[in-house]
Amino acid sequence: MKFIFDLLVSPFGLPINPVQEYILLAIVGGIAFLLAYRLAGRFGMDSRERKVLHWTFRFIIFIALWVIIRVFIWLYKNPFYAAIVFGCVILSAIGVVIVLFIRKHKQKNSKDSE
Repeated sequence: MKFIFDLLVSPFGLPINPVQEYILLAIVGGIAFLLAYRLAGRFGMDSRERKVLHWTFRFIIFIALWVIIRVFIWLYKNPFYAAIVFGCVILSAIGVVIVLFIRKHKQKNSKDSE
């Protein structure tokens, strides 16, 4: 299974210094291993099924973390887009706070009217 995993993740590199890439991907691989080990251990299966589940989880987690790091690197290299994303996140957070405030206020008024 490790051979198949290595074949699947070998094309996933990062557009940075090779030493930094190696360190980051080693950390991502370690995190993926720990999370997959814990997730696969929660299922009551025999060892063969758990092994397949572990490697499946590990691959999915590795790809998800790789995508997150890749987006952060892209945003770091493109500060204009980073500012746009940051502005959208701030506006979204303000919108969520307003919606939660309105809901809380409506619930409080409906309880007072009863």
